[in-house]
Amino acid sequence: MLGPLFPFTQESLLETKPPRSVLVDPARSFGRPVLANAYVRTEVVEARFRAGDGIADMARDYDVSVPDIEEALRFERRRAA
Repeated sequence: MLGPLFPFTQESLLETKPPRSVLVDPARSFGRPVLANAYVRTEVVEARFRAGDGIADMARDYDVSVPDIEEALRFERRRAA
């Protein structure tokens, strides 16, 4: 069985420890990408951002860091490309 994956979006991070902000795990949210510390789907984060919600507001709402929200948004942008 496939275990959890932590995709990341910044190629410059290949030489450093990558963030573990986004989680893809068949046991969580049917394998859809989620914020690792809140289990909120990344597509929900992106939809809120497109609707005008601020990054800091979402971080506060989900009790995660601003970089976690930014990583989720980058992940969704790359996924849509």
